[in-house]
Amino acid sequence: MKPTSVNRSVVSENGLALDPRREPDPGLEATWAELAARSIGRISLNDARDVVTKTLLMAALEQSNDNYSRAARLLGVTRQAVQYLVHRHDAHTLRVPRVG
Repeated sequence: MKPTSVNRSVVSENGLALDPRREPDPGLEATWAELAARSIGRISLNDARDVVTKTLLMAALEQSNDNYSRAARLLGVTRQAVQYLVHRHDAHTLRVPRVG
């Protein structure tokens, strides 16, 4: 499903950018749908969005060895969006320092 201009503007205000060229993964959507169905009434939409954003951000930073540009490419956002999200979610305080 291609996002509308309204969706893009809402997401952009949060520092994220959608890539309409990417096709959604049906299996992944089903997993998220099941999780969402179990979470209704247990977590607010804002808190759920923050959890998902932080989880994906941390995974992208791990995979990219903390390279913001590579993490941004993995997430389909700008490097500046990754910087904003790291600051917003205090993600840098959750990273385990590498030894060596």
